[in-house]
Amino acid sequence: GYRLRGPAGGVCTEPIGVALASAWPRGPAMQMRQATTVQPVYVRAGASPAGPPQPQHAGQPAVRGGTATMGAPAAPTSWAAVPTNTATVAATPVQASKASQRPQSKGPAGQEQMALLQRPNIHMDRSPTRRTTPLREKDINGSGRSSFDHLEDEVYLLKQRLSEAWPALEELPRLRQENVALKERMEVTAANGLAKVEVLERSLAEEVEARSELERVFGKDLREYVKSEMEHAREMMMREMRERMDGQKVLREEVQLQQQSLASFTGRVDEAIIELRTELPRLGQEAAATKVGLEKLAEQQATAAERAEALEKSLAEEGQERCAGLKSLSKDFREHLAHEVQCTSAHQTELRKHMDELSSRMEASNAALGKGFREHVATEMERVTSQVAELKKLHNELRLRADVAHNLLSKDLRDHIALEVERLTGQVAELRRLADEHGSRSDEGIKALAKDLREHVALESKDLRDHLLLEREQKDKEVAELRRLSNELGSRMDTAHGELSKDLRDYVALEAERMVAQIAELRRPLDELNSRADSSQGDVQALHDQLDQLSHSFVEAKSGMARLGEQLAHAQSQNSQQANELERKINETDGSLRSCIETTVGETKAVLHSWVETTVINRVTSLDRGLRTEMDERSSAIQQVVTKVKHNAERWCQLQAKFDELLVEMHRSNRPACPPGTLRS
Repeated sequence: GYRLRGPAGGVCTEPIGVALASAWPRGPAMQMRQATTVQPVYVRAGASPAGPPQPQHAGQPAVRGGTATMGAPAAPTSWAAVPTNTATVAATPVQASKASQRPQSKGPAGQEQMALLQRPNIHMDRSPTRRTTPLREKDINGSGRSSFDHLEDEVYLLKQRLSEAWPALEELPRLRQENVALKERMEVTAANGLAKVEVLERSLAEEVEARSELERVFGKDLREYVKSEMEHAREMMMREMRERMDGQKVLREEVQLQQQSLASFTGRVDEAIIELRTELPRLGQEAAATKVGLEKLAEQQATAAERAEALEKSLAEEGQERCAGLKSLSKDFREHLAHEVQCTSAHQTELRKHMDELSSRMEASNAALGKGFREHVATEMERVTSQVAELKKLHNELRLRADVAHNLLSKDLRDHIALEVERLTGQVAELRRLADEHGSRSDEGIKALAKDLREHVALESKDLRDHLLLEREQKDKEVAELRRLSNELGSRMDTAHGELSKDLRDYVALEAERMVAQIAELRRPLDELNSRADSSQGDVQALHDQLDQLSHSFVEAKSGMARLGEQLAHAQSQNSQQANELERKINETDGSLRSCIETTVGETKAVLHSWVETTVINRVTSLDRGLRTEMDERSSAIQQVVTKVKHNAERWCQLQAKFDELLVEMHRSNRPACPPGTLRS
């Protein structure tokens, strides 16, 4: 049996004899060896010896404090296999068979030897003082018997390492589950994108309603403004009409006064003429004022027409600018989406190439390790078979010494195995941690990509471009980090394989040297060597079978990785399809929004034109007609006044002529009576 020490939670597994009995052929010696197994001693940490620990799940390495044992994780109340100062030595099957076949010797020496062989356990002191005795030196010289035991222990250790390597292959279902989870996340992301598109459509509809409401308010304000301007113009026209009526009344009164003055033929005719002369400039000023008012009205009408044209142009330009902005936004979004898809595909191809390189490196290292081990085993078998003829003489006298040396060497081997197991478990834990970090970072990259896709749809155009630049830089950094981690993982795996192969070669070389030195000094019986050679050959064959199974499992794992790559490509294609569908929906929304904006702008223009035609133009035409009628009336009144003035002037000329005739007649009638001088004067 053997004892193992662990860090407060170590577990003692079954003895080497029981473990090797499952691989050796069933024979009488094997049955005796199974019958004489030794029960290991279990000591609880900080307590008296008690029973064995609780059963554990097979195939799971127990790790506590950085040290892996050969069983499953220890129970809460840990058990430790504590070494003692005595070494327990079990009788081998060959010893039992030889002891049963030899005749019992007479005398005390023979009885003592038989008692030593028949006892199942022999307790021997391992104190340092006892190691310096001549008997101890002879026992050390007789350690050649345990060379094949070391080989068997190495085979058993390799079996345990192969059994520990199986859980790494059992992680493939977990990877499949992670792939399914990624698919579900992509579906959730697509659903969120569709929800965001619906929210965008609702917001666009609300914006269109708000714009229509703004246009209605603007039209209402414009109508109120035009109405106020028309009321102001009407008030001005009424004021001017009142002034004109007052002027017409004054003109009528003046005409009546002139008629009265003309009818009475008094001296007020000169005053009436003077008054007419003074009133004519005022009338001219009023006519000029009316002309200026008409020109102002014409200018106001022209400015109103210009403002209407400017409003139409601004509405058309705003519609064109909005269409151009929507086109540029959709174009930028398509370009960014295409660039992101290309970047993700390139990163996936690079990761796939790196995984293929890592798998090829692992295959090459495993093949080189298996080849070196097979060559070393073949050379050792040849050397052992060449020296079998010389090891038959010292069978009886070196049996006890070989057992003692076997115990000592098994202790050294156990220590070395514990150190190797700790180192290998540390490397495996480091590799698993790096693989978990790699998977978590890839998940974080996918989450970030989905988050960016959601944020791109919600933000404005300027924020969208800035965020895209930042996300592109972050993606480049993450890709560089992934490449660095993959290179570091590959270098660490290469160094670990190199160190493992180097340590294994060094250990095998040292053990070979020790075996050569011990075989040169010791001789073993031919029958025991043959049996152990057959058993070791069977173990080697079993090891070859396990290596073949491991290669087959590695091929299956590689095929599983290929399937995962196909599933990833399928997920990428689905993602691209969803992106295309999202882009199509965005284009449809853009087209509907543009059509809605164009229809609303056209309707607004038509309503504005119709309102301008129905209200403003009609009001302006009615004002023009009123002004023309008033001007016609005023011109007719002025013409009447002018004709009356002309008629009065003609009558005045006639009266003047009559007065002249009367004066001439009076002069003619008074000429004889008057002296000549008076007539001349």
